[in-house]
Amino acid sequence: MLLTSVNGLPAHLLEAHLGALLRDGQPVGPLTVTQTDPHAYTVVQGGRSYRVLVLGFDPDNHMLRLQVNGKPATVTLKDRQQLYAERIGVNGQATKKLLELRAPMPGLVRALHVAVGQVVQKGDPLVTLEAMKMENVLKATAEGTVTA
Repeated sequence: MLLTSVNGLPAHLLEAHLGALLRDGQPVGPLTVTQTDPHAYTVVQGGRSYRVLVLGFDPDNHMLRLQVNGKPATVTLKDRQQLYAERIGVNGQATKKLLELRAPMPGLVRALHVAVGQVVQKGDPLVTLEAMKMENVLKATAEGTVTA
């Protein structure tokens, strides 16, 4: 997962990868994370120590509520697929307004999971695409009726 914003403001893309912290894809030094309680962690990076308490997680909005050294912080976490989908214009906000489903990448249709006239709910599988030898299931972003 990538950190994309803090308290609603854009942030550098931060990512923990193989024990190192990457900022915008570039290493910024070793990273050590130690769990001290079920919801508390100590993070050491660049000689600085941070006490992080996890207050909650909103999976629908990919938001994590934290307390870092006693100060509240809300961070947005996204994976590379979500960032790519946003970049090509199929993020969650935009797709709710679209009247048609568009594939985020070229691929071969392997399975069609719905029929014309079928009512679908948010999250229902619609079609399975194969791209680069991987299968990707495209799901409904909102409830609706299949028209074509």
